[in-house]
Formats: sequence, C-alpha cells, structure tokens
Amino acid sequence: MSKDIKFKFLNIDEQERYQKMHGFMEECKDRCNTNQNCHGFTVIKIDEEAMDTYGSCSNVGYSSKTSCEANNETWTSFMGEDEDGNAITLKVGTMICEQKSSSCRLERVENDWGTYEDDNEWGNKVAQNSSLPSFKISSGTQADLQILDKKTYPKTCLKIEINKKIYDFELDIVGPNFYQNFLLAFSMAYYSKIKNVDQIIENISNLKNPKGRFDLINFKTNKIIVDYAHTPESISQVIKYVNPYFSKVVVLFGAGGNRDKEKRKLMGTASQLADSVIVTNDNPRNEDPIQISNDILKGCDLSKTTVILDRKEAITSAINELRENSVLLVLGKGHEMYQEINNSHIPFNDNDFINETIGGLI
Repeated sequence: MSKDIKFKFLNIDEQERYQKMHGFMEECKDRCNTNQNCHGFTVIKIDEEAMDTYGSCSNVGYSSKTSCEANNETWTSFMGEDEDGNAITLKVGTMICEQKSSSCRLERVENDWGTYEDDNEWGNKVAQNSSLPSFKISSGTQADLQILDKKTYPKTCLKIEINKKIYDFELDIVGPNFYQNFLLAFSMAYYSKIKNVDQIIENISNLKNPKGRFDLINFKTNKIIVDYAHTPESISQVIKYVNPYFSKVVVLFGAGGNRDKEKRKLMGTASQLADSVIVTNDNPRNEDPIQISNDILKGCDLSKTTVILDRKEAITSAINELRENSVLLVLGKGHEMYQEINNSHIPFNDNDFINETIGGLI
C-alpha cells in the first residue's frame, strides 16, 4: 500500500546520497524485471521535477522470492523536514518479503531512538516487527524501565524502576531530551550484563555534557548557554526547554554558507519562540553574509529581531541585553574553534569569547 509524504532533505550531502541509492535501486528494479536476483532491495519512485527541493516518494517494491527471507530488515535512513519544518526521518528498505513483493516504509518519525517515555509510536512499531530482543522505556507500568519521576533543570534528577528495584539519579548532564539519551545508554549497559548495576551507577558521576552542547555559563543572576543547535528543530527545542525557567530568553544564531538555504527561513521561524533575537554570522564561507541574514529574516518576527553580523559584537550586545533572571542562547557553533569566512579559518570560540567578555563586566 502506497504512502506519499513530502520530504525535504536537510542538506545537499543527504540529497546526493539518496540520489545515488535511487540509481542503484533502479538498476535493481531492472534486474528484478528480468528475474535476476536483486538482493531484496526496494525501489523508490521519485518526482524528478521536484527533486531539487522535495522528494515525493511512494513505495514501489521489487524483489525476487529467492533473495528475501521472512522478517528481513534492511534500512537506510535520510534525515529531513516536512513542509512545516518538522524533523522527520525517511527510512528506506525491505521488511518481511512475501513472494515477489516487498514493502518500503516511509514513516513520519518525531523521535527516532526507540521506545521510550509515553510509548513512542515508532518505537512500538520497531518492537512489534523486529526479531531482535528489545526493552521498553516508558512512564507506563508495562515498561521494562519505568520512569517514576523526573526533573530536567537545573540538574537532571530521575527516579526509575528496573527489574523491581528503584533507583534515584542526580546527573550533571542537562539539556533538551538529554535524560532520554541517558536512559537509553543506561538500559543498554544494564541489559548487556557486561557490568552490574552497581558498577554502572558508580560511574554515572563521571558523565558531563559534551563540549559545546548546552554549556552553562553563569553571569550575575543570568545564564549564558552555548549550544551547537543549528537546525530549525534543535533551535525550537532549546528555546522551549529554557522558557519555563527564565523571565527573558535572548537567542543569537546564524546559518552556514554554502549549505541548505531552504532551512534558513525555518530557523527564523523557530526563533520566534524567544523574547529577543539577534541574527549574526555563523560560518558564511563563500556566501554573502547579508544574503544569508536576509534569508533568515524571512521567518523572523522583525519587531524583536536585530541583525549584527560581526559575531563578537553580536554576543557583546546580547550580554548587555540581559537583565534579572534572563538567559542568552548562543547557538550554532558550539565546540567549534574557528569561523569559516571567505576561504579562511579565523580562530574563534563562543565559550572563550563569552568568558573573556563577562570577565570584564562582573
């Protein structure tokens, strides 16, 4: 049964990878039509005219009976967005081959790391169709790991039940959905039985945020957060995450040059969740920084948006904008140690510059 979906690739690399795979599968289709072994691949039909922006995809299965086995699962994933800028994953592959047909699944996936809190729909589908052992992470009573309580700011505090035992964790990692990543990793370590639960818990205190991922910097009564978020979805998530805890949210970001231009407006739209927005340079590379900022502004609320292309000036201005219990989100570059401008790598790090700047203000 065909399922059509509008799918926009996140970047050129993803699109090129998809086109290469499409070409290989077209060859596979020809071989199947002549009763040759096609190794169980499925074929995607593409709207070639819309390919520059969207792939309009349907499942068109071709496979030979001899090359398929029951419950065969072969997947290739492509990251993208729908027309509204929501993150989705295009999954292409074979699942349960019967006679001379196989199915190609194009699933809309809000979260793609498995079954977890609130019994994610895609996670349930994976568990139902996979022959691999699986476990469920959920707040529901049927979970293998049940989330009894959670707080995710200013620290991550979790109470869970696993194998009829209750554990409390206080973690130094903090950020949007970070607790989900932790619980997945904890569960994999627990069920692998390579280490016992006491050994796992003993090492939890060593967990820290990766550099450039929700780095928290204290400034008077305010917080400055440096984060690698550089897509519409990630920008939206980080703003939503901090909104309940601060009286004012200031967001500063730009968009990379020589990269997907379509997402720039969507990044601007995502920034509308903040109280104040500063658009600046990210890595403009060989593109005109003014044009990049203009692309972003198409999605911004102009009444609360300022453009300051020099990133140092932009950060300084944003810091001066902070008042009692405000937060500044400096997004896009995270751990990076340079800016790419006109074929040059100019040394620059958000964290270092912020610490130097506030050192002279405290």
